[in-house]
Amino acid sequence: MKTPFFAVVAALVLLPTLLLAQSPYTTNGSTLFLYHFDEGASSSTAADASGHGRTANYGSGSITGVPGQSGMGNAFTVAGGGANPEWVDSANPNGQNSPLYQLAANSFTVEMWIRFDDLAATSNSYLFTIHPSDQVLAADFSLSIIPQANLTFGGALSVGDSRGVDQIITPKIAWVSGEWYHIAVTYEAKGGGVGDYRFYVNRAGDDAEPMPFHQVLNRAQLQMMGGNTNPRVLDIGNIGGGYGSTRFRGTMDEFRISNTALTQFSTLQPVPEPTSMLLGSIAGVVFLFRLRRHAREA
Repeated sequence: MKTPFFAVVAALVLLPTLLLAQSPYTTNGSTLFLYHFDEGASSSTAADASGHGRTANYGSGSITGVPGQSGMGNAFTVAGGGANPEWVDSANPNGQNSPLYQLAANSFTVEMWIRFDDLAATSNSYLFTIHPSDQVLAADFSLSIIPQANLTFGGALSVGDSRGVDQIITPKIAWVSGEWYHIAVTYEAKGGGVGDYRFYVNRAGDDAEPMPFHQVLNRAQLQMMGGNTNPRVLDIGNIGGGYGSTRFRGTMDEFRISNTALTQFSTLQPVPEPTSMLLGSIAGVVFLFRLRRHAREA
């Protein structure tokens, strides 16, 4: 019997399941604060991995040891009033000497991972605030999310002070409960008291060098409370005083403040491409198909 001219050898190699694991933040010379929130259940303090020793205290009622994203360790949930991490800059009795007070006057990046567990908030959900120790509602600087039910600004990010006279509000965002988002706000100082503000909202698997979701260019820097010299306080996941109505209704994982305006976020860990799959060989010729998976837009 003659051998066929084309000898077909079938071979099939199955692709392994791709497990998308994000990367925790790392520290470098520009890192001012870095919290991984990797503590176990019922922890009372959140370690600062920046190298500056700025350990924060979890509020009573914080749920720690909550599983985070794949590759990110643990997270914590803001369970109610007073249930959020807080750091007081006791090393600077005059709060205007604190790196918190000086943050908005120079280039900076504030970034974090968040997951909504409840979208029913009726007040702004505060992701972080900087405020004098004698003030619980008045904030020097804050980042919050406007309630989804607000017809004009529902879901928008709002950055600025608590007085409402010095704020930037982004376009509306349709958040999805149960999904992780990476949020970053940057300010690139240009000199003369002006600079560029950029907002990034991304999901796991997005490109590590994303386009800004919103930007405001050549804007005057946001102003702190100039007349108050009390020590400054950083609250994460709520406003000062830890009110239940102003807490972030969800889970937070990773929080970092840097004194530079970042444009790359390696924590996103985009899906590597191309991925190859060997389907078979015909007469010694190997057919190799490249499969591409595109990251979703925020």
